[in-house]
Amino acid sequence: MFTKRANGRSITFVGSHSPGREFKNSIEDGDSVVLHIGHESVLVNNISLLPNNGITGIVYGFEPSVALEFNGIKIGDIVNFKEEHVISCSSH
Repeated sequence: MFTKRANGRSITFVGSHSPGREFKNSIEDGDSVVLHIGHESVLVNNISLLPNNGITGIVYGFEPSVALEFNGIKIGDIVNFKEEHVISCSSH
């Protein structure tokens, strides 16, 4: 269902950086991510890492459509995906 990140592309990690700490380079529980279905971004938060290398989270928006539902997925739905689907990641 979710579009895989293009070969050779890495996840873009977004957020503020604290001096003296390493830059964020992995997805962690509680993060927010952006996935794609075609050209539509699916915004997902409350990320939880699953034991089978899967990831789960709650959809909180779509861009650019700002719809309440897109391609059968609604805001508030719990979705499962893999790291290969993550376009960007931020922590709060």
